[in-house]
Amino acid sequence: MIEFLPPRRDAFGTSDAADFEGIDDGDAGWDDDEPPRSRWLTAVAVCGVTALLAGGVLAAAPWSADEQAAPPTTDRPTPTTATSVPIGPADPSIGPSIADGPLPDWLDDGVAGYVLQDEDDFTFAYASSYEGIRWEGDVVDLWAEPGAERTTGRWLAVSSLRSSGEYHPLVADATPVAAGDADALVWSDVDGVVNLLVDPGTRSRFRLTAHGIELGDLLTWAATVRFGTGAFEYGDLVGADGLLGGMSPAGTSRTAWSGSFVDGQLLASTQYIRPRTNEFVDISFSTSDPVDRRIVDLIGSTRVDPDTLDRASRARLDQLERLGIVPQVRSHLWLSGWNAVRWDSVDGTTVTLQGPVEAPVLLDLAVHAVRAAPRQWEALVRTTANGVGIPAREFDQPTVIAQGPEMWEAVVDGDRLSIYGPSYDATVELAPESGPQLRVLRSLGHAFVIATNTWPETGRQIVVSQPGSPAAAPVRLEQIGDRPVYATVVAIDPDESFTVRWLDAADAPVEGPAS
Repeated sequence: MIEFLPPRRDAFGTSDAADFEGIDDGDAGWDDDEPPRSRWLTAVAVCGVTALLAGGVLAAAPWSADEQAAPPTTDRPTPTTATSVPIGPADPSIGPSIADGPLPDWLDDGVAGYVLQDEDDFTFAYASSYEGIRWEGDVVDLWAEPGAERTTGRWLAVSSLRSSGEYHPLVADATPVAAGDADALVWSDVDGVVNLLVDPGTRSRFRLTAHGIELGDLLTWAATVRFGTGAFEYGDLVGADGLLGGMSPAGTSRTAWSGSFVDGQLLASTQYIRPRTNEFVDISFSTSDPVDRRIVDLIGSTRVDPDTLDRASRARLDQLERLGIVPQVRSHLWLSGWNAVRWDSVDGTTVTLQGPVEAPVLLDLAVHAVRAAPRQWEALVRTTANGVGIPAREFDQPTVIAQGPEMWEAVVDGDRLSIYGPSYDATVELAPESGPQLRVLRSLGHAFVIATNTWPETGRQIVVSQPGSPAAAPVRLEQIGDRPVYATVVAIDPDESFTVRWLDAADAPVEGPAS
């Protein structure tokens, strides 16, 4: 399973420690005399990275020997009818033109993707094909009863986390448990699906995601499951009838990008940026695989009921259906605010518009999405190589509300709060209800308390205490911009309980949750 990670806060150039993981500003071999790039160009680069993540490219290990992955395929999809959309010339100030020369290794134009036609709110930022490359990721086994869906019936997905290395995601409202001799975290998604992350210590971590199965059974199974050479071993959990707990094997995938909405093989990707808001959208063109699709939809996202959409969005759905497109609106389960509109074509390919934007915006854009003509696509990819030349616009800087000696920090950007550390991170929505509140994010080795409050409540400081730890000093809640919202983050020992005392600005005790 490929985890889809939120972009690093400093990927937009806001950090003076490192522009990207492992690349410091003063590294030898980088031409520091060149003029600095605008943040818009950096944003475009980040959008290109998003395209790779959407297909599981960066997190996957292509052709990994110890996972017995298959080599890349070279099948070319059957072209569909193309619709031409005019584009402007590349910005000559960005670099030397390669319009008539070979493309750089990181770009390809073999399979035309989708573009937005007659759409003025979003600006083209990036395009590339991924022809002939099929990245293999972590193994995901699916067990299910006939007809089981996300919130009906009994099903179990067993996902290897080998490619995650030492990365440990922070999870909201998770509970530490033991699965035999292994440490584990258990939590529930908003729709009741249960997740169990298991760390056997000397062996690869894995995750169980399930519906309709008792936690006791999951813990028993987790203590028995082993990840061997590229495959899971279930021992005597699987009976002579080939069933696991009454469930049949429903398929195994190495390309089900559970952190994305894209299943199968990514063929081409296009990104657009909305300059006035800095929002971006990725249009992925891919093949579809029924096993991958089922796994992606079971463990990565939920379908949005059309009846819950506003009238304008339902009208867009009707308009798309009149065009012969039957889209599905989906919402990501653990990337706050990330949505998708996806539809299948008669030739077996899939189009997916996705990004950190509202579903109605994606539906508006879907009406304008058409397949690019081959020559137009070639020009778009070369525009990407030469530099798109989007007018520079300053990004609003995120607010750092807390930092720790172990190289972690908590930042607020808009309505999202993120915690970044050397081997962990998380992003959650910052939309507190009235009054003081506490929330805990934890991994198997780290834990953080998020404290929020709203005006006119007077709690402006917290004191976090844990057994066996020295007396803690008060920590101030920082105001978020000009909003009547205050927040802070405190690192705690994940293996100990904690209590919280609330103080006002003058150090007087006030009411607030203790844990």
